[in-house]
Amino acid sequence: MELNLKDWESCTTIFMNVLVGLSTGAGAIIAGLGLQAWRYELRGRTDFELARRVMLCVYQLRNEFHCARDEFSPRVHDTHAVRLNEKACELDNALLEAKILWGNTLNPPKQKIKECLSSWRVALREYRRKADASPNSSDQGDHVSRTDATLNGDVDDAFGQRIEEAIRDFEAATQRHLNCSRQNKAVT
Repeated sequence: MELNLKDWESCTTIFMNVLVGLSTGAGAIIAGLGLQAWRYELRGRTDFELARRVMLCVYQLRNEFHCARDEFSPRVHDTHAVRLNEKACELDNALLEAKILWGNTLNPPKQKIKECLSSWRVALREYRRKADASPNSSDQGDHVSRTDATLNGDVDDAFGQRIEEAIRDFEAATQRHLNCSRQNKAVT
């Protein structure tokens, strides 16, 4: 069986079409894998940057707590109250974005830090109320000692430990996004 020129051209054309089809399929597969890797990297980078921002806000809030509790005077506390509110708002904004990407995973530490903020604010209000009251008030001394524990102190006291516990919970909750951002299972 001899192949003539026309048959040879037909075989060559078929072979070329098969090669072009295989090349196109391989190119599509490689492009798909590349896009999948890009999405995976983008999600990991997004998670890392968000976790970094959340922790930065948390650490700034902790530092503001420390400053507020180190310097005890009503005027200084007014300044720190404003700064604590600003840092709390920044943290809230970062936590909203985290909720979009990670769901409710940061709710427990968020609740702890909110309880600390609330306790500090209540203690400051009570201190102001008592300070504005008559100096002859019989329970003023007892009140000052109770509010002192929240308004004044350091990391080692009970209130300071509550703050540090909330910080540790944030660290634990964001750790996988900071250290292992490429281990995200859901690529969206």
